[in-house]
Amino acid sequence: MEKRGIHRFAYVHPMSYARMGRHGRLPSPSTSVGQIINVSNMGMQMLVGETPLETGAVIQTHIPMAGTPVTLPVLSEVRWVKEIAPGQWHVGFLFLLGKG
Repeated sequence: MEKRGIHRFAYVHPMSYARMGRHGRLPSPSTSVGQIINVSNMGMQMLVGETPLETGAVIQTHIPMAGTPVTLPVLSEVRWVKEIAPGQWHVGFLFLLGKG
């Protein structure tokens, strides 16, 4: 049974991301690459194979759009991190979407 009331869709695709700086500073100049596992209208789950992200961290993601050379920049918050194997983590993200 699904824990959440929001349906998630499988969307396996590589994605780049950058950690945001503290106090609204620009993101880190270095980017990392993870693998999207699934996505919903509220967030996504990703496989990360580098240093794990911390819960509460804000990152700038670049989500690839299927069938186009376009990526969608979205700020996301790390909601949970689960180590699945040595050096590999599943990470849950909440999209930080403006209202209004």
